[in-house]
Amino acid sequence: MKLVPNEISRDEFANIQRTVESALSPFGFECSPLLTKWYNDNVGSRFALETHPDTLMFCVCSNVSMFERGFLPFLFSLNCTDRRNALDECVQFHLRKACHLLQDYKPLFFKDSDVDPRSRRPSFLAQPAAHVAGVAYYYHPREIISEADQIGVALPWSQDYAHKVFGVSIHPKYGGWFAIRGLIVLQSAQFSSLEQKMPLDVIESTAEKVRLLLDFNFDNWKNWSYRDVVPVEPEFKYSQLQRKYFQTEPKLRMELLGKELGDAYRAQNALSEL
Repeated sequence: MKLVPNEISRDEFANIQRTVESALSPFGFECSPLLTKWYNDNVGSRFALETHPDTLMFCVCSNVSMFERGFLPFLFSLNCTDRRNALDECVQFHLRKACHLLQDYKPLFFKDSDVDPRSRRPSFLAQPAAHVAGVAYYYHPREIISEADQIGVALPWSQDYAHKVFGVSIHPKYGGWFAIRGLIVLQSAQFSSLEQKMPLDVIESTAEKVRLLLDFNFDNWKNWSYRDVVPVEPEFKYSQLQRKYFQTEPKLRMELLGKELGDAYRAQNALSEL
């Protein structure tokens, strides 16, 4: 039987939001509220969540600071049990801590990498969730290809490859220098008066959107140029060490980068003690 959540007041919502942010923001995560119905309307029945339409949820993203403030301290802590899967463990650790503070609302969470054991589909679709939460605009290939066809913009791939083109989310402040990490669902809280904040479409022309899809697909994403599709301040881009970490095979990361990661962690610790 589907749980019917209780309607919360605006003050209670503000308190919940402060709790989530205080648990996650110090570690480089940002949280944005959304309702189940916004998400379900965007993804369709195959990926719809079974919670009440007005259930309150939070989309959790990481910004550039998560690597130093959240990930490195976790990597060198006793909480990390598998360094080849350390990032996934880190996200799970912090989402679980946030949910622990919200036990009265029967919370559950999904990481972006989670898969439903019954359907073998993703537990949630990260990019549509971030889009309807107003975090980042999801440039869906179907919409962009249709728009390009209508106005006569040539596509830089053949029809045979159209089904292999994936969409990408762009943040108005961070460009592509961020990641969608998870979704927190407060099963016993509904906030039907939550106002939806629409994401900013930061790319003006259809031709530029087609170029973005090209830069993100066909292995072009490896040069990371798609992340700079809009101007991004240097302090909001990944550090060289962070880039090397994400570009290295998981099983080789500690072997090749262990010393650099340890040095960065100790340097971060020294700064925090000043």
